[in-house]
Amino acid sequence: MVIFLKDLSPFLAILVSIFALVVGPMVSGRVSRALSVAQMREKWIYALRDSLIELCTEFDMAPEIIGNEGIMGRDITGKDWELMRLIRSQRNRIRLMVNATEPGYAQLIDLIDKAIRLLEDGISDYDDFYFNVEKIKGLSQRAICVEWEKVSTNKAIKLTAL
Repeated sequence: MVIFLKDLSPFLAILVSIFALVVGPMVSGRVSRALSVAQMREKWIYALRDSLIELCTEFDMAPEIIGNEGIMGRDITGKDWELMRLIRSQRNRIRLMVNATEPGYAQLIDLIDKAIRLLEDGISDYDDFYFNVEKIKGLSQRAICVEWEKVSTNKAIKLTAL
């Protein structure tokens, strides 16, 4: 029996080496991919958060700059034009970054569009506008938290509408 194991050991060594050559890169590739995806997702979350912060800040400033008459039906120049360009740019960036088919993100996009319409058509009720902006802020915070949960648990968690 000792001779049999002695004769078999080179074959087992070759078999283990081949197994390590095949399985090793597969395991390290999966680990590397998971880390890479997590890092990309973190960068995406930071970019989304920054875009939402900029948009909310612009919404906070907008009524003071644009006034309650809105921008439709009048020539816009200077601060009005620049502010609306920034707001629309942020809205488009956010719209392209999120999955608008998820209920929470669909609601976020709808609220952003409503705030932009109010700025364009004129704000007749500032409380309504600011209430809408506060809902955008709350839903944005929830969205960022949900995205961090996805990264930390490595699961797909759906953002539910508020």
